[in-house]
Amino acid sequence: AVLIAVLSSGLEQTLDTANLTVVNEAPDCDAAVAVPATVLWEPNHKFTAISITGVTDPDGDPVTTTITAVLQDEPANDIGDGSTCPDAQGTGTPTVQVRAERSGKRDGRVYHIRFQAEDGRGGACTGEVAVCVPHDRRPGAALTHGAPAAQMDTLAELETADLWGAH
Repeated sequence: AVLIAVLSSGLEQTLDTANLTVVNEAPDCDAAVAVPATVLWEPNHKFTAISITGVTDPDGDPVTTTITAVLQDEPANDIGDGSTCPDAQGTGTPTVQVRAERSGKRDGRVYHIRFQAEDGRGGACTGEVAVCVPHDRRPGAALTHGAPAAQMDTLAELETADLWGAH
């Protein structure tokens, strides 16, 4: 291969050797949001498809997003939640399904959806978005953040539910 460098003077010079450094910046997950919504209403026990948008790449590379985990701050099967299980499915894919339900005895459910975004050139970032199913429609009832409670389902339990379907 022949490498020709164009100098600032406009002259060309053939080089025998050269060092080439490829710079790739990782995607930025800071502005990620759940779509189509961060609040699901009404709690009708149906699945809603959730994707991640807002991840950008400073180099303009196309970004692929994969859901890595879904955690929730309520048990999968609690009093007043419709007795449906699983509550999430689709980890390992770009879109996850979460169930629009919450316990009637608590303040609402928050799903914590974790993801990884990759630019195909070795750059990656991770993030988490929250999707809430509020207890009711009164102002301030929608929970949109907070750490999952100790009772939350683990990724392993949700993955098992994905494999075996509703029960």
